[in-house]
Amino acid sequence: MSGKKAVTIKVRKDRLREIKKKLKELEKYDLLVGVPQEKSERKKNVQGEEVSEPITNAELMFIHSNGSPARNIPKRPTIEPTIKENQKTISEKFKKIAQSMLNNKSDGKAELEKLGIWVVNKIKAKFGSEELIPLKEATIKAKGSDRPLIDTGQLRNSVTYIVRNKQ
Repeated sequence: MSGKKAVTIKVRKDRLREIKKKLKELEKYDLLVGVPQEKSERKKNVQGEEVSEPITNAELMFIHSNGSPARNIPKRPTIEPTIKENQKTISEKFKKIAQSMLNNKSDGKAELEKLGIWVVNKIKAKFGSEELIPLKEATIKAKGSDRPLIDTGQLRNSVTYIVRNKQ
């Protein structure tokens, strides 16, 4: 060899437009978690009896989340504290979703669906937990259980998520 040195050439591709397009795609969706008002009517009470003035699961969740001094019901929120407690993990998952989309490895909506399922399961796990204000003895005796927010399972089962297209 006559003293020739190898030359390395790096080709860099401008991906700014592609990245902006992918981020715009993710921005067009909202991930909503909670108890939707539509189709959340409760037709039976805890004893399994038909009720004349049904309350929806959304209304019941509001009452439990905020309490009702008139009914002597303390606050037992599940949605907001769960999201707050898991905020760091949720943010990390959003970051991974964006990175995966930028690398063309996943569909943003499908990944948001998975995140929705994960958050809903975390919220449902809080029902009946020791983190909630305990029930009063009279309530325990009346319902036969000391697990807060769990009577028939209707309210817990009504917690869901929606990936909504903003457009």
